[in-house]
Amino acid sequence: MEKYEVSYKAPSNIALVKYWGKKGLQKPLNPNLSFSLSVCHTVTRVVFRKGVGKTSCFVKGEKNDNFLPKINAFIDRISPEFNEINDYKIDIYTHNTFPHGSGIASSASGFAALALCIADIYAQINNEPLDELFKQRASTWARLGSGSAARSIYGGFVSWGSLKGTTSKEYTEDFATPIPNTNIHPTFHDLRDTILLVENQEKAVSSSSGHALVENHFYKQGRLHQANNNYIECQERLMDGDKEGLKKIIESEALSLHALMQSSIPYFVLMKPNTLNIIQKLWAWREQNKLWAVFTLDAGANVHLIHLNKDKDLVEKFVQKELTTFCENGAYICDHIGEGPKKLN
Repeated sequence: MEKYEVSYKAPSNIALVKYWGKKGLQKPLNPNLSFSLSVCHTVTRVVFRKGVGKTSCFVKGEKNDNFLPKINAFIDRISPEFNEINDYKIDIYTHNTFPHGSGIASSASGFAALALCIADIYAQINNEPLDELFKQRASTWARLGSGSAARSIYGGFVSWGSLKGTTSKEYTEDFATPIPNTNIHPTFHDLRDTILLVENQEKAVSSSSGHALVENHFYKQGRLHQANNNYIECQERLMDGDKEGLKKIIESEALSLHALMQSSIPYFVLMKPNTLNIIQKLWAWREQNKLWAVFTLDAGANVHLIHLNKDKDLVEKFVQKELTTFCENGAYICDHIGEGPKKLN
């Protein structure tokens, strides 16, 4: 029996400049920028066996059909490029190191890991190398599963999307592009992300549903203008090391994302009271201690506390003393900027 088997781990990522709203086939309305994490990742093993049969998914060793609609839609989207995929029975074995659906980009790491496995098998079948073209294909395919998954194909800082008014190949909506370390000031090379788990369960409104509401949003054009400007300025601040400038962009982007949700029709709120409690405690603490510690939020209630590696001990003491009371069961995750996906076999 012809058989292919491969495993990858792929990281979650945290966006500094957000995108909210899509166009076409899973393409972002505005350019966005993130850095990939390390501790928060998905490990996925994919087995192709020659023959016809339904795709199976196993989560933490248990058969799970809940993800099959999204997985099957993903396979349908990549099959025009990967025709042979329909000749195989596919088994997927996957698990996360963090809670699914709680606003820590589990779909990003999940589809990145799945896309890497399938792109690797595609390369084996077609005798192609695992080169930069392979990564671009994996990023393109990951995007078809979950937009932000395109960024999780790379480590470090990553950009995705077209900048309004430019046709430069540096900016593309098809796949994500890693930002060279030479374009990042040494101050930001070892950023850490302490994730405060305000709510350790699946959020009430999915990101996919939220993205769709932007199309007719009253503030859509204003948001696109803001996002383009913040994207340009974020890259400049990352390059010149201006911490205060970067702080303003990161926090403004987080609040703008949630303002869009709260002003859409129908409107919804993913923040919880303890999300705001954490933010207010952080603002007071950093003012008192004169430390660079910045919050951001994804599409969920959990708070990402981004800070410098040199301050990690002080931040953790603050988290344990002041913030765990606002976390479900006192839970939080200490993470940091990561090197990106890794092939496991």
